[in-house]
Amino acid sequence: MDTTENTLQLFTEEEFGYPISSELSDFIKKHTTKNDRADVSRDTGVGTSILRDVVYRTRSLTQDNSKGIIELIKISVGRIESHVEEAESIKEVKLIQEQISQAKSA
Repeated sequence: MDTTENTLQLFTEEEFGYPISSELSDFIKKHTTKNDRADVSRDTGVGTSILRDVVYRTRSLTQDNSKGIIELIKISVGRIESHVEEAESIKEVKLIQEQISQAKSA
């Protein structure tokens, strides 16, 4: 996989050399763990401390470390999609329970 191409699609050259946005930082922190950072570090070669520092905005985004940040974003999005699917399943179960309850009382 060509990570340079993916990096340039997600981040612009102007974003390199600066901390990530507060919103992106909060998003990644909310939906990933230190274990995720360890896994991403292993898979991308970007150090765990570098990933942590970029996520916590104490280190600037670079071309090199952005590949790890992109992977953390993917994990975050995957978790959100999982939560949405779970919520939809719960809604379906509640709807079925309501239908059963209505059928019993009819």
